[in-house]
Amino acid sequence: MTACAPADARARMLALVPAGASASEERRRFVTGFFRRGGFPTRKDEDWRFSGFGALGRIRFQLVDAGSGVVEPWPGETAGEAVLVGGVPAEPALSPPGVRVESFRADAAPEDLFDRDPDGTLRPALPVFLADARDRLHRPGLDLAACFRHPLEMLNAGLFTGGAAVRVAAGVDSGPVLLRSVRGEDAGGAPGMLHPRFLVTLEPRSRATVIEIHEGRHASRQGWTNPSTVVRIGSGARLDYLRLSTETGGGSHTGRTTFHLDRDARVKSTVLSLGRMRHRHDATAVFRGEGSSASLNGLFVGAGRERAEHHTLVVHAARHATSRQLYKAVLADEARTVFDGQVVVAPGAAGSDASQSNRNLLLSDGARAHTQPRLEIHADDVKCAHGAAIGRLDEDALFYLRSRGLGALDSRDLLVEGFAGEIVEGVADERARTLTAASLARVRGRGR
Repeated sequence: MTACAPADARARMLALVPAGASASEERRRFVTGFFRRGGFPTRKDEDWRFSGFGALGRIRFQLVDAGSGVVEPWPGETAGEAVLVGGVPAEPALSPPGVRVESFRADAAPEDLFDRDPDGTLRPALPVFLADARDRLHRPGLDLAACFRHPLEMLNAGLFTGGAAVRVAAGVDSGPVLLRSVRGEDAGGAPGMLHPRFLVTLEPRSRATVIEIHEGRHASRQGWTNPSTVVRIGSGARLDYLRLSTETGGGSHTGRTTFHLDRDARVKSTVLSLGRMRHRHDATAVFRGEGSSASLNGLFVGAGRERAEHHTLVVHAARHATSRQLYKAVLADEARTVFDGQVVVAPGAAGSDASQSNRNLLLSDGARAHTQPRLEIHADDVKCAHGAAIGRLDEDALFYLRSRGLGALDSRDLLVEGFAGEIVEGVADERARTLTAASLARVRGRGR
C-alpha cells in the first residue's frame, strides 16, 4: 500500500477537485469540511465500527480515467438512458417524451444538484429540509438534522467529475430509465477512485422506474467507488428503484441513496449487492409529506472473503407515513455482512407505521452476520416493529424435500433460491435477475 499522512491526504484530495468546474471554490470547501469533521471514518465512529474504511485515507488515489473502457449495451429494455464511464458521460443521454435525462460533466452541473444556504454558500443536495420546519419538528434533545450528516457525501460533492440528472414531468409515466456507471481504467497505475453523482426528480403524480447500475473491474484491490444518488419524489408520484452493484477485482464501494417523499408519494427500492469486493450502501428515506410510504429491500450474495453492509435510516417526519424494510444475505466461506437499520419517528408524526426485518442465511461455519435493527420513537399513536434472524438451512425443510424424492444438493439449492426469491421476485429487470441467479449459484457451490 502506498500511504500518506492525514495532512498530505487532504492536500492530495484538494488537488483532485476537477479543474475549471463551476463553483470549484465551494467544492474545495466540501473537501476541507470533510477533513475538519474527522476525515475518513474509522472503527472508532459508532456508525462505522464494522466498516474500517479509515484505511482509504492512507492511499494515494488518482481519479479514474475519464471516458476510458468499453461499454457493452445493456440487454434490458429501457425508455431513457445515461451512461458514465470513468465518471463522465460516454455518449449523449436518451430521453423519452415527458422526461429529461441529462448527463453532465463537473463544469456544467445542473443548478439543482446543490442547495444554496441563505448566505449564498453551496452545499450538496441533502435532505436537510428540517431547516424550514424546525419550529414544527424540534424538541429538546432531538436533532433530526444530525441523521443526514454523512462524511463521504461531502467528499463526493467535492470530487465528482460528472453525473446524470433525471426529471419526470408531472403526470408522466417514464418507463424504465437506466443510469449506468462504469469504472473505466485506473490512471497511471495508481489506485483509482470514482465519485459519480445522480439526481432524480419526480414531479407530482408522475411515475418512473429507475435502474441504477455500478459495474466494471478494479485494476487495484485498493480502488474505490463512492457514488451518491439523491431522489426527490413529488406529491402523489410513484417510483420503482433498482440499484445493482456488480463491480469486481476487490476494492471498496461506499454508495448512498437518499429519498425525499412529499405527500402521498411512494417508492419501492431494491438494492442488489453482487460485486466481489468490500461494499457498503446507505439508504435514507425521509417522509416530508403526510401519507407517503417506502418499501426498502436489499440482498447481498457473498463468498470467499467478500463483505457487504446495508445501513438504512427512515425518518417519519410526517403523519400517517408507512415504511417497510426487508434485507437478506446469503453467505458462504468467510463472507461477512452487516445490517444496521434505524427508524426515527419525529414528534407529531402520529399514525406512523414502520417495520424492519433482517434475515441472514449462513452456508458455512466461517460466514458471519451482524445485525442491529433500531427504533427511535418520539410520538404517540404509532405502530413500529423490528426483527432479525441469523441461521442455517432448516433441517426439517431439507428432510421434507428429500422425502419427496429430491436429492440432497437439489433440496439445498431449492431452499437457497426460495430464501432469496422474496427479494428477487420483485425485480422486473431480466438482466438483474440473471446476474442474481448466477451469484446465488456461485455461492451455493462454495457453501456445500
